[in-house]
Amino acid sequence: MHSLHGALSESLYIYEPTISAALKHSQEPHILSMGLGLAYNELIALALLATADKKHFSLASYEKEDFLNQSLVLWLQEKTHALTATYDLILSQISEHFKLSSQDLKSYAQESWLNGLWILNGELPHHSSPQKKFHALLYDAFSGKSDKDLWEEGRLNMFFHNYADPDSCFLSTYAATGNLTRALKTQGFHVEKKKGFGVKRESTWASRQKKT
Repeated sequence: MHSLHGALSESLYIYEPTISAALKHSQEPHILSMGLGLAYNELIALALLATADKKHFSLASYEKEDFLNQSLVLWLQEKTHALTATYDLILSQISEHFKLSSQDLKSYAQESWLNGLWILNGELPHHSSPQKKFHALLYDAFSGKSDKDLWEEGRLNMFFHNYADPDSCFLSTYAATGNLTRALKTQGFHVEKKKGFGVKRESTWASRQKKT
């Protein structure tokens, strides 16, 4: 397990560039986060959206562990629970990093959730095609040892085909596997291997943009 500070540093290193790229290239960015966890990536995305004063966007989180979804909803509702102090600390660290007040960022998160801009979903369906395609894919699923199907080449191919915006999409993940690279290239992404965080050797950043 990372310390909370280490987890934040890794999330910023791996996922912030992808969110920033999506905001730069889309007036109404749609962001998908695979693996809610403790909502690091979501709160980073919301901090960037708030800083950019975005009023029109969508943020979709997918998490198969009901406890994590339910805990976050309780926190957003200002109800005390087992993870309240953890979420408060993460909020404080992210707010400090982006030079925002914790209350302003939490209010932005609450309003985004209440207004349906931020949707908390359960496990990603195997076969689905959303109404909106996404400009940023934050692929933070558990490793192939515990979630093997999420890292199979065929499943990745289908995911990128169904969820990635055809004109402008950016992806990042802590992983760097052959299945992932092949699936991304099959779906027209330019793949860049970058140094991993900490002891991890490599991570992946990919982009797909329509040529003008």
